[in-house]
Amino acid sequence: METLFNHIYSKDGKIFQKADHNCEHVIVQEGVTTIASYAFDSCRAKQVTLPNSVQTIAPNAFLRARELKLIVLQEGITTIGSYAFQYCSKLREITLPHSLQNLGNNAFYCCDKLAVININGNFTWSEDWLSENPFGLLNEIEKITNTNPNFVIEDGALYNSQKTILFRVPVKQLELLLPSALKYVAANACKKCRYIPSIQFPKSIEYIGKGAFCGCESIREIEIPTTITHIPDSCFALCYHLAHLKLHEGIEEMHSDAFMGCSELEFIDYPKGHEARLKQLLRSAGYEPIKRSPLIYTEYCHAIKLMLQARNIEYL
Repeated sequence: METLFNHIYSKDGKIFQKADHNCEHVIVQEGVTTIASYAFDSCRAKQVTLPNSVQTIAPNAFLRARELKLIVLQEGITTIGSYAFQYCSKLREITLPHSLQNLGNNAFYCCDKLAVININGNFTWSEDWLSENPFGLLNEIEKITNTNPNFVIEDGALYNSQKTILFRVPVKQLELLLPSALKYVAANACKKCRYIPSIQFPKSIEYIGKGAFCGCESIREIEIPTTITHIPDSCFALCYHLAHLKLHEGIEEMHSDAFMGCSELEFIDYPKGHEARLKQLLRSAGYEPIKRSPLIYTEYCHAIKLMLQARNIEYL
């Protein structure tokens, strides 16, 4: 092992193994080809400068680098491993180089402040991305650009080139029209898209990933497509204004918290003969029926100055 400026390199100088946790600007020396797993784990660096020689950023390389605000991914990088930038919570923008050939699962997992991502390179998606979407848990993503031929941007949203998979919708999107060819909504693809008012699924839909519409606060009505039989974790959680839900008899499973926090969900259409089973599934998915207290006695209520009538009042 060789130590240089309190950073640790491999003996041949090709692997950057560990950053000095107290260094605010880490400059990786020329000749390094690999940033090792956990090299920047919990590092306090605000800026990292990489040389052109770097080819691989290993899985978890920048795990919990919570102060990192600026890093330029140089041309020459071909691989970014799974969870490489997990919990880099101050990173605001990232540009993937044209040389990139492989992007790992959940590469930007919980990069909560990442607002802009510029996609280049020739890497393609893998089936694992449906559940471990590298672009999913970007809770403040505002803009996505793309030059990669394996992906396409339509109305601001990121799809694969055939538009059969939706990977990410910017959180400030005002409307979402899903393409007729869409088959898969990847995990967390629309998470915290709080302004989208409605969702119409195409007949081609086959899969909706966990957390896909979590925090879509403006959606008021959802009809579960007959092609969807399993509703995954947190799929429609925290859709605070969801009021009307239409279910079908083919639903087999609702995972935990699928409808957690849907506090205005009041009107549920159950298929005849399946009410009891689906009600039980809903309860297991975090849904609590709205409880209405009867207004029993109102005589001599002298202090009342204003009374608003709820929309479901049938008799006074």
